[in-house]
Amino acid sequence: MVKIVREGLVAGAAGGLVTSVYLMLVVEPILADALALEERGEGVQQELFSRGVQQAGGVIGTILYGMLLGVILAATVASVRDRLAGDDWQRSIRVAATGFVSVLLVPLLKYPPNPPGVGDPGTVGRRTALYLLFLAISVAAAWSGWRVARSRAARGASPRLATVSGVVAYVVVVGAGALLLPGSGNVVSLPAELLWRFRISSLGGSALLVSASASVLGWRLVRPSGALRTEATFDA
Repeated sequence: MVKIVREGLVAGAAGGLVTSVYLMLVVEPILADALALEERGEGVQQELFSRGVQQAGGVIGTILYGMLLGVILAATVASVRDRLAGDDWQRSIRVAATGFVSVLLVPLLKYPPNPPGVGDPGTVGRRTALYLLFLAISVAAAWSGWRVARSRAARGASPRLATVSGVVAYVVVVGAGALLLPGSGNVVSLPAELLWRFRISSLGGSALLVSASASVLGWRLVRPSGALRTEATFDA
């Protein structure tokens, strides 16, 4: 287990480092424009930390977040290794893709993010609660879809039909949750073009973090000295 955690930490740190470079080059200019417009409309507010300190903290936070993500990803791959076909690189990509869709992509489609410091601060608590609730629904739906797919496969359904059944189950549950939950109620005064540039680039950063971490993890696991391979040999 220690080796699995180590591989996850290395993979997540690599993904976090790559993503932090992307955020600095792509997202930071958009964020600066958004903050400038917000300050122009409401007046300049004294910041507790300088922008440089905030950027350095963002880099460190992204790497730490990537390391946590890497550990979760590695542990998940290890736990489902005997249930997924292919090698460990393919398993890592599949697990990461499932997690990206259910944990990051779908919740953000319902409650898209705003630039930090932009928007009505009075709605932060409500927006956070709704986002976490829909996130829980999406994760539960993903688990339900996986159970449906396994059940259909156990009854003799083809792999493709079992997968389609699981996807349909996920879409039905998530769709019902999206229809029943209210909107965030947050009004943002930024231009729509700038706001969506931020949201799309932020989503791109999340996709980069997940894909880079999964790719590095898969590459490390398929090596002759990979953690899963080593532990399997040791257990034998």
